[in-house]
Amino acid sequence: MKIAIYCPLGPLDQFGYQYNHKVTVESFCSLADRVYLVSTSRSAYGFAGLSALSDKISLLSDERTWFQVGDQGQEVFDAWKPCGPNANIAVAQARAEGLDCIITMHVNQYVPAQAVNEIKKDCADMLEEARPYTWLYRRYQLADRLFHTDVRLPWILNLRLPPSFEFGIDSIKDENTGEYLPMEFDDFRSRNRSAIVDAGMELEIDDLVNVRKFTRNYIELRPYMTETYNWEEYQSYYAEKFKTKSLSNDSLDELGKRLFQNTRESFVSRVVLREYMRSRSIMERLRKFWRKSFKGR
Repeated sequence: MKIAIYCPLGPLDQFGYQYNHKVTVESFCSLADRVYLVSTSRSAYGFAGLSALSDKISLLSDERTWFQVGDQGQEVFDAWKPCGPNANIAVAQARAEGLDCIITMHVNQYVPAQAVNEIKKDCADMLEEARPYTWLYRRYQLADRLFHTDVRLPWILNLRLPPSFEFGIDSIKDENTGEYLPMEFDDFRSRNRSAIVDAGMELEIDDLVNVRKFTRNYIELRPYMTETYNWEEYQSYYAEKFKTKSLSNDSLDELGKRLFQNTRESFVSRVVLREYMRSRSIMERLRKFWRKSFKGR
């Protein structure tokens, strides 16, 4: 069984990608036999460092993969480019090279050591049962803390079967059956050991604001977002997002610790974690108050 990973790349010297991309891509190589890094940017910053990590890495960056250029010479973000055309390029390359399955990941995510064999088993089961896809589980890291797994995506595809899937935003569609398979949210803590870790908040506030400006807040995908770009709005948005997640007591592995060592007090992860812990403390005090009040009745 040979496993491929497809990872879309942006400019690696900005938007927060500059801090941890070597650590995350290194983790991909612990799982995959081939790692396809497909760039939407004309910038080649960081490519030499990534290529030096492993001979498993294949960098794809050309006119097929790049964003279009606007009137002022700037690259224009297109949310469909990395998850559609560029994903298809990686899948076609993996098929041509005889890989058995392909997993989609992002450059701010990593594969914990304990998850390597678990994901390999999921891939092997999928292939043995001739299923067209299986689920990739995901949990989140903020600074030095891990949350329980609460997301899964249909991001592991069987390349032994004829091509049948159309890629979408956090989803796939079976072109043969018409079945639409989106990302799912639930309590998947039983899959903590097999989950990849998303560390997308390990960046400075300015990095976050700048990437949101570039992506225009993904407003095409999220009509409820505004076209303003200020930290106060994002702080509120991410504080609410993480309040719905459940903090675990699991320790970071060596990869997670390396990412944490790169953080600063001003990183979004630390700001959001402080807000999460403050809200948690308030809720715990309220629960104790109500328990005491009802007990006294």
